[in-house]
Amino acid sequence: MNISIIDMPLFYGCDNPGVEQGPKVLRENNLLDIFNKSHNVCDMGEVHVKNVSSNDKYAANAKMKYLDEVVRS
Repeated sequence: MNISIIDMPLFYGCDNPGVEQGPKVLRENNLLDIFNKSHNVCDMGEVHVKNVSSNDKYAANAKMKYLDEVVRS
């Protein structure tokens, strides 16, 4: 199986602080090496997203949080 690890700040979609640390924790604890033993893993690195106040999360669309920031990334 091919697995791509993308470091994207997920809190822009789920509003749960800390979830953006997932890929970093995988790297720091060498867990990618475990996946590499039976899968082809490609670490795509970080995707940078402009920091926006949570007060402005619906600025671009009434139903889609942080739409402009995620699309521009």
